[in-house]
Amino acid sequence: MVSFIQTHYFFTKNIELIRYIFNFKFDLESSTFVLIIKSTMKKLFKKNMVVKTLKATAGFPSPAENYIEERLNLNKYLIKNEEATFFMRVSGDSMINIGIFNNDILVVDKGIKPINSSIIVAALNGELVIKKFFKDYKSGFYFLKSENSNYPDIKLKSDFDLEVWGVATYVIHSLG
Repeated sequence: MVSFIQTHYFFTKNIELIRYIFNFKFDLESSTFVLIIKSTMKKLFKKNMVVKTLKATAGFPSPAENYIEERLNLNKYLIKNEEATFFMRVSGDSMINIGIFNNDILVVDKGIKPINSSIIVAALNGELVIKKFFKDYKSGFYFLKSENSNYPDIKLKSDFDLEVWGVATYVIHSLG
């Protein structure tokens, strides 16, 4: 059996020969690079054959951009319940300590029941807020907590008008 070091040494020392004989192809299903014999060299071999499969590591510049067959569909990754999900633009800085910033976009699922520490979107006495929903088990009270020390926690009382719109599942923001 050929070791990784032997294979790496062979590929490093013979890269020009490899480029002359093989094409690199990226297989989306297995996330691997496959070396395929170039058509000009097929006459030296009796049939087409896959010679070596290589796994790509994070940060490796992908020569496979020409082989990408499907577009990235963010809905597939961000939305679990299409009928109950909506997007919302954030206004304010009360949740910055958990990575929700002004002008971010929240993905909110109305079908998820809030549990302790859920980030919720709610109408509180007619004002739309984004807060962490939690219960203090010692006192038994429920709170809406800001994730910014400049804003106080809101202790929920029976005379408050609170309507939970949904639970935030993802936040989308620019890195710039």
